[in-house]
Amino acid sequence: MLLIDAGTKEERELSHYVFKSYIDSDDMSEYHAKLRIKIKETGLSINFLKRLRDVYVENYASASELLEYEQKKRYYNIKCTEYIAFVESVFEKPVDERFNYLWSKNLIISKVNYYFKLYEKKGRKYSSQVDSFLKQYTKYMEEVNEKEKNKKKLQTFNSACALFDEIISLGFYNISDYISQFPNEKQKRLQAKIGACRKLIMCEKPELWETYSNKLEDNRRRTFCSIQENIGIFNRRLHLSSSNQDNVDIIDYYLLIGIPIGKYKDLCKGYIDQYYLTLFNVFSYGFVKLENKIVEEKNILNSNYMFGDKVLSDDEKLFILNFLKEHNVPLGFYASAVKKYAEGGLDDYINICSKQKILNDNLH
Repeated sequence: MLLIDAGTKEERELSHYVFKSYIDSDDMSEYHAKLRIKIKETGLSINFLKRLRDVYVENYASASELLEYEQKKRYYNIKCTEYIAFVESVFEKPVDERFNYLWSKNLIISKVNYYFKLYEKKGRKYSSQVDSFLKQYTKYMEEVNEKEKNKKKLQTFNSACALFDEIISLGFYNISDYISQFPNEKQKRLQAKIGACRKLIMCEKPELWETYSNKLEDNRRRTFCSIQENIGIFNRRLHLSSSNQDNVDIIDYYLLIGIPIGKYKDLCKGYIDQYYLTLFNVFSYGFVKLENKIVEEKNILNSNYMFGDKVLSDDEKLFILNFLKEHNVPLGFYASAVKKYAEGGLDDYINICSKQKILNDNLH
């Protein structure tokens, strides 16, 4: 044990700490918890620390601190009576109800130990049963905690499975595509959640994760098959463009394929020849930035666009804008659409729109 000389600064500081711990604690169990921490720090016994509290009261405490001390003593005496009555009430319950009753009070084990040890120290009616009861209750709590832990673990696992069931049922094959449909402020948290769910399933049931992986791949295959014919047309045009026999552009891509550029290779990998993926890399270079560029419609309509010596009219600008929106082409490719319009590449669309307008006029 470390020794502290009476009247020294060290003694006064430590005795003040023990005194304040006594005054500031909500109950005696909290006070004793603080003393146990101090025991680890100093190597002093709990009884020695308590004596230091009395040293502070006798030698250093101010009048207001003495008043606080007396009030706290009365408070603790009342609480002590309550704790003893509480322990008595536990022992008076039928044996098979005691543990459940005590558990229902939501007391941490340190407080339970403190209350029952205090009761034992007072030499009350059931004091001789305290040690045995605490050992049994500690074991009971461990079992209950283990059940709760397993229950929570099962709930977490089921939630993880439900999340991947939802992703698959919605037809997604790429997790990032599922995440991207949510607001930006939620995406980071959702990404972390999905990552944790995937890890949990892979650790707990690897065979189930293999099933989910196969289902995600099935979704990818179905998505590919749904546009396989158009992918074939696009690849042939890419091949011809490589020898200047065609002039396929980004607008053609969106009209034929209709998915973001960054997702094309992920969709087609393993389903088309690497040659065409290489051609696509060359074709799409620089387009991803334009695809993600934020463009406001009002800026388009207020800007001047020229082809040859002609300036686009407001009607033409609006026509091209509606064309892009109708075909889900990002507005970052508006200039490409103007170029295609100038070359007559949107004539088929214009003809369709004209026929629809005539039809609508006749209906009215």
